[in-house]
Amino acid sequence: MKQKKYIILAAVATLFLMAALGVVRFRPASDRWESPTVSNPFASSPSPLLKDSDFKCDHCNVVIVGMTNVRRDHMGMYGYSRDTTPNIDAFAKRSVVFENAFTPTSWTLPVVASILTSLYPFQHGTMGLSGSLSHLDGRLTTLADVLKRNGYRTATFTGGRDLLPSFGVTSRFDENFYPDADLANSAPSAPNSLPVQLGSVISTKDLMSHYGPFGFSVPKAIEWMQGHKDKPFFTYVQGFDAHCPFASPQKIDRFTQGLRSDLDFRNCYINYGEADPVEVNGKKYFTVLAPPSDPTKPGDDLPSQLISEEDVHYMSALYDGKISEVDAQVGRLLDFMEKDGLLDNTIVILLAEHGDMFGKHGRFMRGGPLRGTYYDDVLHVPLVFYFPKNSQKGIHRPQIAELTDLAPTVLDALSLEIPPQFAGSSLRTIATSDAPGRGEAFAGSVFFPGISPFFTNITLISALRTPDWKLIYENVFKPISGLEDKPLSTFLDPRKEDVEVLTQLFDMKNDPEELTDVSAKHADIVESLRREMEERIRQF
Repeated sequence: MKQKKYIILAAVATLFLMAALGVVRFRPASDRWESPTVSNPFASSPSPLLKDSDFKCDHCNVVIVGMTNVRRDHMGMYGYSRDTTPNIDAFAKRSVVFENAFTPTSWTLPVVASILTSLYPFQHGTMGLSGSLSHLDGRLTTLADVLKRNGYRTATFTGGRDLLPSFGVTSRFDENFYPDADLANSAPSAPNSLPVQLGSVISTKDLMSHYGPFGFSVPKAIEWMQGHKDKPFFTYVQGFDAHCPFASPQKIDRFTQGLRSDLDFRNCYINYGEADPVEVNGKKYFTVLAPPSDPTKPGDDLPSQLISEEDVHYMSALYDGKISEVDAQVGRLLDFMEKDGLLDNTIVILLAEHGDMFGKHGRFMRGGPLRGTYYDDVLHVPLVFYFPKNSQKGIHRPQIAELTDLAPTVLDALSLEIPPQFAGSSLRTIATSDAPGRGEAFAGSVFFPGISPFFTNITLISALRTPDWKLIYENVFKPISGLEDKPLSTFLDPRKEDVEVLTQLFDMKNDPEELTDVSAKHADIVESLRREMEERIRQF
């Protein structure tokens, strides 16, 4: 583990050298077409505080619900105008809502590893779907390990794929329930061999057969909870419902009324790089990657197509429909727990591991494991904590929180010892007082293209977010063959490999949607945040 840690730290140190020496590319922000009204979330109105006595819940059950790909700003409790999440919104009124929670990276596997280990991706090293960085080190302590040692039963109910036990993250639980278990278990040491890693990733049929929905995990979780109430339990319940493609088996048209598009939304439409819109006959369009003619034989040259403003509006409306499906299933789980009395002794955490992109800076999706996307659309996530003893309503805390804080918060609430390995901090202080908490949120990871028709470059991306500013470093390396078998130092040495560096700075008070890069105007702020980022990484 030490060798892997040193390699990662060397890679990160190299990142900052390349940012100083490399070719820095500035690109103007493009218009964002579909967006709810956005205000500065740090300027929240006063709300009640959680009582310290209501925070504690010794021997309580713990249920984490991971609503993958659900954007914070598409939920009613965060001010969204569409009624996408009525069940979750009602539950949030009985809970503590963290207004400014941030995820450590942009796709599910490393985020859940961070949630359970309270470590950042550069620390736990689980950052790929194949190769040496695709499996969580068995010597790292997870929240499941601590709770099992204290007499808890543990189980996961997930959509599979990124959370297959073969990656070593969910395998720490006593039991794992996920779709297509026979297929996954046929090659547990080679998750990259699943067909979804190839071009079929954009096919509804293939994608959804490996990315399971809450319609699978919630009924399994309910059935399991009914039979395991004799001792405390810890479960992680997750679904990929809000992941593209956004066409739904159930026709949900209440959000698409008055909108139209000729696109086939059984496919995903993707663009991983910065891109300005093009103008055709006075209308703006984005260029996205289109489905290959034969998804089993992805070539180097993928077809592309233009999508219009109307297409993006329609896509966003379909996405809201998918979020409403998530809300219905989460509501089903919460309703069961209410009627069964489990909410009287269960801490419930609702979160999204990441959000998604709908055209800002020309990007669609978030890059997944192939190339990260670190705008707040992706990193600024919903986070709700329900404490059984809490009788206050409307608790909204504006201080910065990170998903790495989740495990320490749970153990603090249960009055259990927090392992010294954990990098996060309990959120009790900012839930029960107006203490300022941490001053910034950090995100960072390496991204590997693997076997992909979409993107062939290794990237290393990091971001530092304060209430006032956001700095993003995005480093794109030229393709290297056999990358899964090479140490990071092989392709992160600037003397050997070319790298393109995108540096962006956003004024979050005046530009909360991150539309205008102001790095050229504020070199002093860029340098100050860069030094903070370096110092933070040195602490790893």
